[in-house]
Amino acid sequence: MIEEAQNRRHPLFERVRFLSISASNLDEFYMVRVAGLMGMVHAGVGTPSADGLTPAEQLARVDETARDLISDQQKVWAGLDQELRKEGVSVITGGEIHARDRVFLDAQFAEQIFPVLTPLAIDPAHPFPFIPNLGFTIALSLTNRRDGKAFSA
Repeated sequence: MIEEAQNRRHPLFERVRFLSISASNLDEFYMVRVAGLMGMVHAGVGTPSADGLTPAEQLARVDETARDLISDQQKVWAGLDQELRKEGVSVITGGEIHARDRVFLDAQFAEQIFPVLTPLAIDPAHPFPFIPNLGFTIALSLTNRRDGKAFSA
């Protein structure tokens, strides 16, 4: 798919779509295959598979290959982003938000998003919560500024 994202014979938005498919496929690969390999490593499985590699060796190879793919995806995105901007379409970063827009966005967040967020505490008394695939989650580790100790409820 990444090759199709680089193919200038395709319309610009199609190329963006191909790049997003590449990223989505990599996400799914990690959720399924890499998660399985990690489970095997954590279980102490050291038996080589049909390719002669142990789960740990497979993970190392996957990591190397995935880093290359992610780097390529980022380079392709940088080029597509520039082409989109030339056409008047921008995916803006935080630093590009104007002050008047930030005021609007802060109000939107406070009124529409913050009320539906669900905070969860993870500590020895609570099991790790279910986090759905492709869900948006932010994890924080809080430290008390006064004593430098980790926050505890």
